Formats: sequence, C-alpha cells, structure tokens
Amino acid sequence: MEEQKNVEPYGALPDYQRPICAVLSENNAYKLIDDTGKVIWTNTDNTELTSALSKKSKRYYQNYKKEYQVEDFPSQRIWIMGIMSANETDWLYKNIASCCNSSFNREINMHIRQLIKNDNTKKGHHYFKLWDYSVDKKKVGKIAFFEISVDKYIEQPKIGDGVQDGYLSSVIYPSIKLQNPNMTNMLLKTRAAFIEGKLAAENDMRWVEEKENSGLWFPSGIGIDGDVYNYYYNITKKMKVKPWETKSR
Repeated sequence: MEEQKNVEPYGALPDYQRPICAVLSENNAYKLIDDTGKVIWTNTDNTELTSALSKKSKRYYQNYKKEYQVEDFPSQRIWIMGIMSANETDWLYKNIASCCNSSFNREINMHIRQLIKNDNTKKGHHYFKLWDYSVDKKKVGKIAFFEISVDKYIEQPKIGDGVQDGYLSSVIYPSIKLQNPNMTNMLLKTRAAFIEGKLAAENDMRWVEEKENSGLWFPSGIGIDGDVYNYYYNITKKMKVKPWETKSR
C-alpha cells in the first residue's frame, strides 16, 4: 500500500509528494500559506508579496533539509499544481513541470502572482481563470503547489513493475551502477521527465483549448515527457476517442 502522510490543510498525500505552498481564495480575498499551513501573506495587509514569496522559499528550504536529512536540493526537481473546492479532500491536478533547481522557485512564484492578479498574458490569464473552474459543481477555493521527490517516486515497487516496456525500463532503471557524475545527472533528468509525462497522462493534465476545465500542461517538445505522456495515456485511458471529445471527465 502506498504510504500516506497528512499535512493540514493539504490533506493526505503520497510519501513522494511534499507541499510547498498554497493560495486560498474567498470573496476575492487571497491568502498565501507555507508548507506547514501557516498564513504568511494576505492581499489585505501591507506586506509585499515579494517578501512573502522569499519567506516561503526560505522556510521550505529549511523544512525540506530537516525532513529529508540533506544539505541541498537535487539538481533536477518536479513541481505539480492542484486545485480543490471548499470542503473537498481530493486534489485535481492541472499542471506539472520538471526543471533545474535554479529555476524551481522562480517558476512557482511566477504562477502564484498569476493566480493572485491577472497579468493579461495568455498563460497568466489561464492561471487566473483557474478560480472559475468547477470541481463537482463547486467553485475552486484552494490552489496548491507540491514537490514530487524523484528518488521516492522511482523507488516505489509498483512503478518499476508498471514499466512493462523493455526499452523504457532500461532507460529509467539502468542495469549498471553509474560512476560518472555526468551520467548520473543525465539519469536524474530523464527520470524527472519520465515522471512528469507519466503523471500528466494519469491525471489528464494536457492543455486542450476546446476542452472545458482543461489542464495547463504542455509537453516540452525536446525531452521524453511528451512521448511518456502518450505511452501512459494510451495505457491508462484506453479510449478510442480523444478525452476532450467527451462531455465528462
């Protein structure tokens, strides 16, 4: 059974998934909470959002190091974003991205700003409109960002057993121990892109313009994430028609 952990107000999460922060919305008022659920900013106080985002990142770094007993973040990381309506307990995931450590906080902070204020860019507009999504006919009240641990996700026995394609398995689980640090870094990047594409497929996160309540994920175009998405989408959905051609999820 998949190990679960519970972090209020994020609810039960898989062991490989750690909360980063969340934006709460009620009556056009916004709150930013950190990874422990503590409110660190509201749009009604005088604190600058930039300062709050910096505080969020520093707190997360300290809590992450303490929890995982490490000195720094890995070079390749994954974030995933979920939405939830009031009084619900299940996250509906809308976007995911693998990126280098240096751009991780920058990407998330940009999207937090887009959730709080419509910046009139195409992508920013899509993020701001997430508040208008309907989850089981209830308005979205919470949007959160989580980190997916590459190592913890890959170590799950069911993940290894589920990679039935021989070539894909050899890419994700090489039969030899890697000695060269450059090869190790290549493996980490490949695994991160694999997880990104797999979770995007399993949670139906791909952006489709004509689909109501579409996800916001796009394949990178140069990595394996798009191919992994197609591979797992065909396995998990087993549909003869495209998902956006149906009225329900």
